[in-house]
Amino acid sequence: SYQPARLLGLANKGSLTAGRDADITIVDRLQRSAFATIIGGQVCYMDGKVLGRGGRIITTAAGADYVRSQGLEPLVVDLADSSLLQKAQKR
Repeated sequence: SYQPARLLGLANKGSLTAGRDADITIVDRLQRSAFATIIGGQVCYMDGKVLGRGGRIITTAAGADYVRSQGLEPLVVDLADSSLLQKAQKR
């Protein structure tokens, strides 16, 4: 999950390190699917069943107000921090 987090510019995600979010997904490698997801210490998904509520939508500052208007919480990223954008700019 480290590389996808870097691609989106999510500096607080992607590794189990002190001070970072402790979101974990347990994957069934044989089935190639998620078995369980733990977000903020709460089991939100287990064996095909969604157990949690709410969530955040990853967006830029330009979309944050719209996400809020839909009753959802935005997780605002700055694409300048995105390794995907940084790679594109080097080309």
